[in-house]
Amino acid sequence: MKGRYPMARIESEIDMYQAALQLEKTWYVERREFNPETGRIDLYLNFDRKGLFTCVTCGTDGLPFHDLVMKRHTWRHLDFWEHYSYLHMPLPRVRC
Repeated sequence: MKGRYPMARIESEIDMYQAALQLEKTWYVERREFNPETGRIDLYLNFDRKGLFTCVTCGTDGLPFHDLVMKRHTWRHLDFWEHYSYLHMPLPRVRC
């Protein structure tokens, strides 16, 4: 598994989500919210500001974080079990 949380190291619910999402080492699940009435799971992701990224324009690897395109963006994810799942995360930008 390419993420930093192989299945053998799951010690918490957050670890389980990180393993299921196969997050790269720079990214992590900051917190989660679950609403049993709506059947919705919201996962809030964040990243290590000292991590390295890939330029989406030219593909250059190993670039440091420069600033944010958006402070927080939301995507609909595949359901976890039978619950609607949403990912909320900032969009980092690099200077290439």
